[in-house]
Amino acid sequence: MNIAKKELKIYLLIAFLLMLLIAMGTSYIYYLVKKDIPEPSALSQKAISEAEEFGKKRNNQECIEESLRKMKACDISEIKCRVYNKIFLKHCLGGTKKSNELCNEILNQHNNQSVKTGRWVSNTCANHPEIHNIVCDNTLKTVEDYCGLVK
Repeated sequence: MNIAKKELKIYLLIAFLLMLLIAMGTSYIYYLVKKDIPEPSALSQKAISEAEEFGKKRNNQECIEESLRKMKACDISEIKCRVYNKIFLKHCLGGTKKSNELCNEILNQHNNQSVKTGRWVSNTCANHPEIHNIVCDNTLKTVEDYCGLVK
């Protein structure tokens, strides 16, 4: 009976240490992720002001090209860069005159009218293999949104 109690204590101690290790690991991962997420208002304001300044004398295509240039500098793990670039593109496009030419080009790349999104983004990202596909795809969906294709 004594041996069973000792074994039980050892198993309980091991279980407790394992739970403690898991809790510490989870806390550390949370810290690593949290430290890379910027203050939304500071990051947003910087991206918005840069986008508005850039978009004042430029057209939609130039906003997209600038965004693609910025995306080349983004690593898949750099959340700040990806968020900044998406906000930049949205506000840069919003500050320019809406281009029916751009939106028509996007629509024309869709063979099936029931599928209104994705093809233009996929084609554009495929033309820029130096940009990580997830970064490119996520950012350029902003253009389809701008054209009113995303519901």
